[in-house]
Amino acid sequence: MTTAHRIIGLLAAAAIVVPLSGCSVVNGLNRTVACSRLAVAATQLKDAEADFSADAADPAAAAATVTKAEDAFDSQMKDVRDADVKTKSDAITSALRTLAADLQKSADDPASADGAKLSADKTALLDAADQAKSLCE
Repeated sequence: MTTAHRIIGLLAAAAIVVPLSGCSVVNGLNRTVACSRLAVAATQLKDAEADFSADAADPAAAAATVTKAEDAFDSQMKDVRDADVKTKSDAITSALRTLAADLQKSADDPASADGAKLSADKTALLDAADQAKSLCE
């Protein structure tokens, strides 16, 4: 599997959090609104997947696309007041930021591209998405 395919898979995996709109009312309106916002942000990540396909052969472009997706996700989540949801969304943002940085390193020095590191980035993103999904189910 190429790095480009892994990148595409990462954003697709981040879309795991799309079904988050069914938050428990027990946690109050803030949790429900926060989880709904998280679902919208996750949908935006999924929509960015087409951009990754276009950038698949160019790690620098892929890094820029991941950064753009991370910025959009973070912007969507910045006003969330529920501390638990904010912690989970911050973990997704951090995972995307790390992925973008590692892709940029690969672009800057292709000989030092680290498939294991990119795989670890993918695992971190999947874990963050899974934890957010678990919180908001």
